[in-house]
Amino acid sequence: MAVVDLVGSEQTARLALEVLANGGTYVSVGLFGGQLNVPWTMLNMRQLTVRGSLVGNPQELRELVDHFRAGRSRPIPIRGESIEKVNEGLAALRAGRVQGRLVHLHGPNRAFWKKG
Repeated sequence: MAVVDLVGSEQTARLALEVLANGGTYVSVGLFGGQLNVPWTMLNMRQLTVRGSLVGNPQELRELVDHFRAGRSRPIPIRGESIEKVNEGLAALRAGRVQGRLVHLHGPNRAFWKKG
């Protein structure tokens, strides 16, 4: 799940982070300013990603949303493997056999990702 914040104010950023599911991504494209004051522990424990972007305009955003709604885009494949298989994963990456993302997990984080 992701939240795209087109305003970028402190209030919209705070709301976005409150409603995001664990593992979600907050993307700020708004330029209204303000500050984002977030405890690192919240980002880490909830495995949140915070991104910023300065590209595009409202029309391009509408076109992008229409593109996704029409089913013309596929999600990036993500496969989770145990940390014990990191050497095999690096070898597969070097050989060009990894499509999308390969995430090596340790401990309780394993439950977050589906095995591919």
